[in-house]
Amino acid sequence: METWSAELEKFRVNFFLDTNILCYLVDDTYPTLTAFIKALGQMPVVKLYSSEYVLAEFIGVRKQEGYFQETLDRAGRDGRKVNVSSFLKDNKKYEIPNYPYNDLAEAIKNHVGDEVDQITGDFNIQFSCNFNENLLVPMMKVCLSTKVSREDSLVLVSSIYKNSTEKISEDVIILTNDGDFERWTQESKEIITSVLQDFEVNLPYVEHVSKIGTIIPTGGQKNLYNENVENAEELAIDYITRILLWKYKDHYIGNTIVRICPNPPAGLIAFMPKRALTEANQYLIILDKKLRFVYCPQPKSVFYHRGSPISSPYNPEGGNSIVTFVCNETNEEVYNAVKAEGNLIFVHPDAI
Repeated sequence: METWSAELEKFRVNFFLDTNILCYLVDDTYPTLTAFIKALGQMPVVKLYSSEYVLAEFIGVRKQEGYFQETLDRAGRDGRKVNVSSFLKDNKKYEIPNYPYNDLAEAIKNHVGDEVDQITGDFNIQFSCNFNENLLVPMMKVCLSTKVSREDSLVLVSSIYKNSTEKISEDVIILTNDGDFERWTQESKEIITSVLQDFEVNLPYVEHVSKIGTIIPTGGQKNLYNENVENAEELAIDYITRILLWKYKDHYIGNTIVRICPNPPAGLIAFMPKRALTEANQYLIILDKKLRFVYCPQPKSVFYHRGSPISSPYNPEGGNSIVTFVCNETNEEVYNAVKAEGNLIFVHPDAI
């Protein structure tokens, strides 16, 4: 992400990460998934977050994993073998012979703490939805009205409440590897939607990472377990671009083109409209085609065609339908990036 990029709450994709995804990230279980999430975390149009409830689940899972790994590591250093039968019998009680939990607690605590720091630091994931009294009643209603488990019901509800007074107003996409969670949420979509409407919140979308892109009407699913890691960044760019064109289809007006003309005015930007322009001037967003920056031209963009202000509505009709406008950007590097071929132009959400 460019340091000068804007970040707009009303123009972004909110991803909530389930516990299993966080575990895969710290273990790098699926390198393509890891690279995909890292790419999302660098985009100014993406927010990655989870809840304190998911963090609590994660700590519990990683505590047990830490105990397993620390036991095996110490047994190896001590020249001992861990009896498999004892391991299977006693691991959940943290009582593997010769390696009681209390003797390993400090190392496990440090290891889990490092993993939490890894999630927030390496992946730019925030734990921004805290425990609050709003979670219990909708969780109970979702759980009792559907096949969705109590744990997954709480994951779902915690994705849409920031705290006891503030809700997530924009759409939320939950990324998970839990097939039952994804399937049962989809099967009970109407029921859960009705339950959440009573609390004035929207049903999050649930995406399984083995078929990412299912929620987009235009299709194009990808399995992040099987894709080559070299393709992860391009997959992420394509995925987010398609989501934005779906979510903000009424805002999207075209793509920038390189306009070569004699003596152009300073700050000239040209684009090819993809639909009718209903206003002769608008506040705009220019989104880099590689999703590295969001730029909001100033002042309000006045549209021109062949050197004259357009009349609204302006309907592009083949041939030379190119529209131009001027922004007051004085930084040459920024200006060259903004006017480059293929960037996406949207009407600013606040302008509609």
